[in-house]
Order: sequence, then structure tokens, then C-alpha cells
Amino acid sequence: MKVTFGQISAGGTHYSLKDTGWFPVEEFSLRQLHHAEIDLLKKNNDTVVLEGEMLASVEFLCDRCGEPFDYTLLVDFQYLFKTGEDVSLQLQDMECSEDDYDTVYLDEPVIDIGEVLREQALLAVPVRKICDDGCKGLCPECGVVLAHETCRCSPGRPDSPFAVLKKLKNH
Repeated sequence: MKVTFGQISAGGTHYSLKDTGWFPVEEFSLRQLHHAEIDLLKKNNDTVVLEGEMLASVEFLCDRCGEPFDYTLLVDFQYLFKTGEDVSLQLQDMECSEDDYDTVYLDEPVIDIGEVLREQALLAVPVRKICDDGCKGLCPECGVVLAHETCRCSPGRPDSPFAVLKKLKNH
């Protein structure tokens, strides 16, 4: 969904999205989009503030055991969209301010709300997707999911290069 600066009313414009065509389904599976709310406020002809919130239930595969689990993405975000050229790129030595992180410079006065929501969904994904803090993962020998079954492998591998460390731990 694309919105031009001209479509934004003087008092601001609110969008409540039910469509999920923007959602990054290639990366993970969407269970349910609870809500995606966007507020646009025009500061002047060249600047628009976007504030939003997204709540969605997704399914991930656990990085430790490989089992599917549900995860809730809850994201609050804010952007400042400006038309024109980013003059800070021309400066060699410049420290970024807080506002610079959220400012997006546009060639045309058009905001792609779907792209903003997609970006925020991807940024909300945890680095390590773990189903439970106590997840024991898989047995490195037989591949059994240790949360569901007990491993029948031998307790120690004598041919392991780390077998020497076990002796040090006992002393």
C-alpha cells in the first residue's frame, strides 16, 4: 500500500491494516495478524511522521531442537520521511543523531507502508529463535529431540578431543 504525501490530511491520517500481502512469508510463517496500525502526520510539504504498531503471531523452528513453536511479534516504531537529497552523505566526518536513525529520504513523496511493516517484522525477529529457555536441543550423536526422548547413546565419547577436559573437571 503506497500513500502519497498529498493523501495525508492536515490533522493526520490513520490506517488499520488487515491485509497481509506485505508480510515476509518467505522468512517465516504468519499464524495471525492481530493488528497493524499506522498514523501519518504531515509536518510540512516535504516531511511526514509515521508512527505505528504491529502485533502478529508467527511460527518459527527452534534453533536448538528444530521443533515448531509460536512467537508473538509486538513492535512500536516511528519514521520521519523527507523528500529531497540526504545532505549528510556529502559530509565526511559527521556523528549521527538519534533522528538520523529514523529518517528516510525519498526521491518522490510516496511512502510504501507495506515495505515499512515488512522491515519492522524482520527487525522484530530474535537473533536466536528458541522454543523454551530450558530447551535441551538435539543429541549430537543420534539426533533425538532431548525434550521428548531420552538419548540412548553412550554418555561420553572417548575419541572426542574434549575428553581430556572431563578429567580436569572431576579433580
